[in-house]
Amino acid sequence: GVTDDTVAVQQAFNQGGTICLHKIYKVTAPINVMKSNTTVLGNGTLYGDLKSAGAVLRCGSTASDVKDHIRIRDIHIRSTSTVVTTGIGVTHEISSGIGNVDVIIEGVDVDGVSGNGIQLHGGTPTMTTIRPFIIVQNCKIFNCGRVGLCMSRVSARVSGNLFRNNGYENITVDNGCYQTSIINNNLQTARGGCGNIGIDQCDRCIVTGNNITSFDYDPAHAHHGGDTNCGIRLNCNTGHVTNTVISNNTFTGGKYGIWIGNSNTKYFGSGVFNGNHFV
Repeated sequence: GVTDDTVAVQQAFNQGGTICLHKIYKVTAPINVMKSNTTVLGNGTLYGDLKSAGAVLRCGSTASDVKDHIRIRDIHIRSTSTVVTTGIGVTHEISSGIGNVDVIIEGVDVDGVSGNGIQLHGGTPTMTTIRPFIIVQNCKIFNCGRVGLCMSRVSARVSGNLFRNNGYENITVDNGCYQTSIINNNLQTARGGCGNIGIDQCDRCIVTGNNITSFDYDPAHAHHGGDTNCGIRLNCNTGHVTNTVISNNTFTGGKYGIWIGNSNTKYFGSGVFNGNHFV
């Protein structure tokens, strides 16, 4: 964790297959997953000291740079870099097909990066296009400067994760996400007050069985109307939010449990709300 390990670590990733991280590795540039069918595992840490903005671990650098069947498991991501740094960045435009899982991120611990903890981006499909399917489960995402888990234009299942003290929001579902499920997560305080979960311009998002605690709003981190300080923010700012199910969640604290907004041309439609508990 003292010497620069970037070249050695990237050489291991160039080979693909199973990559085991077992100690602290200091990297000064993004580490790129170079091949499909790669598994990254171990109890080691990628410590990012990036010199320019980027992700500590990156799967796909452009929308057309597609890597399928990637599994990232049990590793730790840390950073004290002064540039905007994402923990894990996935860019994946094309799905490998209905029923296939393109990327699994599980048991990963991301703490203290200045940007998003995990960022999932699916390129530029239309609402009717099959999106890449990504699973994020049993991760811990703490103290990130922007969003804990930021998703755009993907389908995803997000379950069993712990989010705490992230910047703008703990989870963002935005910009063309389709059939995304947020299930049985524990979300504790997003400092920016936008909402523990922010939903905008997406279709068929299911939010169920989550424990959502909203306290300690910090005006210094306010972003996009942070004074709402709510559990779930249905924003309807950049696009319509349709066919949303919010059920069986527990909301504690905050100014609002669920906040719904709209612009002059965007709307919220076809929502189901049931079985939620407000404390």
